[in-house]
Amino acid sequence: MTLLFRTAVLGASLLLLTGCAANTLESSVSPSTAEAIAPTSNPVDETLETVDITIPASLLGDLTDDELYQMVADQGYVGYARNPDGSVTYRMSLAKRDETLQSAAMSVEGAFAAMASSEPSILAITHSDDFRSITIEVNQEAFEATDSASLIGVDVALSATFYQMYDGVAAQDYLAKIDYLDADSQVVYRSETFPPEVAN
Repeated sequence: MTLLFRTAVLGASLLLLTGCAANTLESSVSPSTAEAIAPTSNPVDETLETVDITIPASLLGDLTDDELYQMVADQGYVGYARNPDGSVTYRMSLAKRDETLQSAAMSVEGAFAAMASSEPSILAITHSDDFRSITIEVNQEAFEATDSASLIGVDVALSATFYQMYDGVAAQDYLAKIDYLDADSQVVYRSETFPPEVAN
């Protein structure tokens, strides 16, 4: 289940990046000017007209400059910049960021629903608006007896950081606190935090 879930999340990420528009949108940038756009020091600043969203290299593959430019044009982004670590920073309008963020939230919630439906011991997965606090309600005894018990937190954290990436959170600030709630007792019997080094 976990491999399928990770594949679904990464696939949803690429779908959001590449979009599914049949026609190329007009863009005000050329490849040369798009590459020259430098990320802002504060990526999400609601007083500005644009925001910067950085996508890790692991989600981009070997995209060429022409392909990146085409993606910018297709999605209606302002531009992009390649970073030394292989990641790419996209600049987009606030309206486009909100649209993309809504799509990201729907993708993650769909992945949560698929996870719950594929594992009978998981009754529900709920989350805060920013996907930094997540509760997995389970039949404790049945859940802890499954192979998923020790791995599911990683998959849930992956989906949470997927959303946070589009919310403009810097990679070093990704956080997912996961509580496991026993359905019978309504007691949180286990908690974990990703990345683990920020756990209290």
